[in-house]
Amino acid sequence: MRLKRLHGQAAALVAALCLNGCTDGVEVPPLAGPSEFALAVAMTATPDILPEDGTSQAVISIAVRDANAQPLANVQLRVDASEGQLSAGTVVTGSDGRASVTFTAPLTTTPGFDPGKIVEVAAVPVGSNFQNARATTVWIRLVPPAVITAAGAPFADFDFSPLSPKINEQVVFDGSSSFDADGSIVEYAWNWGDNENAVRPFSHEDHDYPVAGVYFVTLTVTDDSGKRSSATKRLTIAP
Repeated sequence: MRLKRLHGQAAALVAALCLNGCTDGVEVPPLAGPSEFALAVAMTATPDILPEDGTSQAVISIAVRDANAQPLANVQLRVDASEGQLSAGTVVTGSDGRASVTFTAPLTTTPGFDPGKIVEVAAVPVGSNFQNARATTVWIRLVPPAVITAAGAPFADFDFSPLSPKINEQVVFDGSSSFDADGSIVEYAWNWGDNENAVRPFSHEDHDYPVAGVYFVTLTVTDDSGKRSSATKRLTIAP
């Protein structure tokens, strides 16, 4: 019995020494924290439709928050635009986690023609490894200048209904509010913003959209002397 007790005590001592030896000196790696770009960047453009007249401006607002949705100050971001001009190429967020830059529209080379041009403005956080950076973007739609550039040109305008159409729902476009002060409008050319167009001698037209999204519809009217004017409006198609 005494021999068994000695064996038991020895086994317990060996186990204790092994436990101490296995844990002593082992470094537990720290938990990995967020990367240098573990933040949320939101952008808005106000307004998001500008005449392509070389002077009209939009304010690009940038908000940066951390993983806990708290504003982040002193975050440096690089801002670029696909065309047009920005008031600054680099901005730094303030104590409220916000920064802003002004975008100036370019000047069109073909007045009265609307190719459906969209400018993309991107903001990228500045860090130590660009491979980890992600760009946040906002779009600005450029339209022909709203001002009448030729004496005697007609005035273009239109409405549509319903105001919040859904996929495949017929949208009625009405350009009867367009007019020509010194003559008459002979042609209504519609650009639906989905790569489809229609040219009509009358002011009403129907169109539907099979895909949800934001579309920019342009009406270009031509008067009996061949002069033109355009108007563009934003249309949102709901799912």
